[in-house]
Amino acid sequence: MGAAAGAAAGAAAGAGGGGRAAGARLGAGEQLVVGGLAGSLEVFINQPTVALKNAMQGGRPLPWRVPELYRGVVVNAGSMAPITAVQFGASAMIAGMMGGPGEVSSAGRVGAAAAAGALSGLISGPAELVMIRQQLSGRSLTGELRHLVGTHGPRVLGSGLGLAMGRDGLYTSGYMGLTPVFKELLEPRFEEGSSTPFLGAGIAAGVLSALMTHPVDTVKTIVQTRCMPGATVPEGVPTSVSGVTAEVWAKGGVAGFYSGVLPRSFRLITAVFILNMSKGEIEKRWLELKDKSS
Repeated sequence: MGAAAGAAAGAAAGAGGGGRAAGARLGAGEQLVVGGLAGSLEVFINQPTVALKNAMQGGRPLPWRVPELYRGVVVNAGSMAPITAVQFGASAMIAGMMGGPGEVSSAGRVGAAAAAGALSGLISGPAELVMIRQQLSGRSLTGELRHLVGTHGPRVLGSGLGLAMGRDGLYTSGYMGLTPVFKELLEPRFEEGSSTPFLGAGIAAGVLSALMTHPVDTVKTIVQTRCMPGATVPEGVPTSVSGVTAEVWAKGGVAGFYSGVLPRSFRLITAVFILNMSKGEIEKRWLELKDKSS
């Protein structure tokens, strides 16, 4: 889930709506920081949708109290900056290996985005595991980390890692590949310089990419929910990827893999607006501080 917003934050760091003029005066590193800050803000606003999605996918009662809705927000928001950095930096580095500016094909750029997205799963996978376990146990971030690693060793943090990498690589390639296509279709319908085509393209690409990757996200969430024995994991339930996949299919067919898709889609739609609006404001404040210090 973090990489979905990370892809949008990475796109916001490299493009954007009303903040283009300000963004042009920022270096690549500064753009990266701005994207990470905007992404962290988006997480704090939209964390309740993540809690609802995880509960739906895990078959748990929906949380409605504010502390329950925001449980795990620190690790989720804290992972945004490194996720954005990996997606933004690794994608640029991989694309750079393919050729100079203007030499990389669209397929090459999408492939670079996929590889960068998969790499970001090395961060989002463990972060989401800790968040999900916090939502189950009610522990603090440090308490949950101590419990996870102390009881089962560092290897437990790799639960669902392959699924996270696959989901994030697929999502990022879809988002980065589809956004320019939709933007090109929308641009003739609006005035030159309008941010609407970029926003509309981001929403359409985000929702389609979410639908494409949600089955993987569902299996990952359940696997991470069941990665440790205890009161929250009934006896005899499958815990492997293949076992969970078979169980979801047997219980609900295709629809079972799309449990929680509504809060996830809602988050991705609102994230496009939050990221681009906050990016423009952060850029403006950043430049004001630079001008004062120079």
